[in-house]
Amino acid sequence: MTRSAGNFLATARGGLAFRPHAARGLILALALVAATLLADAASACTVCLGAQTEASRKAFVGTTAFLTFLPLTVVGGVIALFVRRTLAQEALDESSRVEDPNASVEFRG
Repeated sequence: MTRSAGNFLATARGGLAFRPHAARGLILALALVAATLLADAASACTVCLGAQTEASRKAFVGTTAFLTFLPLTVVGGVIALFVRRTLAQEALDESSRVEDPNASVEFRG
């Protein structure tokens, strides 16, 4: 029994026939079913429908501001921590140089 290249590729996956066009149709059908079933969930999204009440609008604005400034605050805090630690280490190094009068001083000219 001779196998052609097309026949081999069609049965290469465990002996099961693989049809790319059928798989594309199956994926399209599943996407259509998912879109149909999730339509109610999408319409329940308050952002999609706009703020229904003044209280919900204020809540969305407040949450958006909080989520915008939170990462900026965290990054700023980390930078401030590094700067503070660096300045403290430099002050410690300077104080150890001043306290040790027998330390040799290098002349850079």
